[in-house]
Amino acid sequence: MMMMMVVVMVVVAMMMMVVVMVMVVVAMLVAAVMMVVVVVMMMMMMMMTMCVCCRAAKEIHMKHQAPVISVCVIDRCAVPLPAPFEVENECARPPDMSGGHAVVICSEEQLKVVDTLVISLSLVESGVV
Repeated sequence: MMMMMVVVMVVVAMMMMVVVMVMVVVAMLVAAVMMVVVVVMMMMMMMMTMCVCCRAAKEIHMKHQAPVISVCVIDRCAVPLPAPFEVENECARPPDMSGGHAVVICSEEQLKVVDTLVISLSLVESGVV
């Protein structure tokens, strides 16, 4: 009888050790996950505080300084290029990238079409590209 109680106590002690080991492993996993979350949050905070600089590369002047209403890029067939999310969601066909493109600028008083080749050549001449 005494021997049986000793065996039961040993088995219970071993089971408790297994439970404690499992708890330690779970705690280590939780700590690792929390460290990953902290690192990701720190990276996001760094990205949010990064400075972004912008400079005008090409200015296209409109007559009478009228406010610009719309700017659109068209392909060589005069079809407006779709937004990227429209192509991804299959709401629009992919744009024709085989020919030259143009930028259509609409103001309250004027409509102007500028070839992108002219813009890129002026950017190369000015040393921006």
